[in-house]
Amino acid sequence: MLIVWEGINDIIRGTAQTPVADDFAVAYRTLVTRAHAAGLRVVGVTLTPYGGHPAHTPAREAQRLRVNT
Repeated sequence: MLIVWEGINDIIRGTAQTPVADDFAVAYRTLVTRAHAAGLRVVGVTLTPYGGHPAHTPAREAQRLRVNT
């Protein structure tokens, strides 16, 4: 079994204009495809909330929610 639990760093370090949610989707699909090809079951974990962090912004929160969706 493969558990995919990514951190929020890519969103925090990116800009509001960077389509990181799309990048996450591509990366997740690649991981899942490779894991399934190896006969592994995949469990994905959502990006955790980080409100209160100095880098938190509404635009980054929207990206986080989009990734989770």
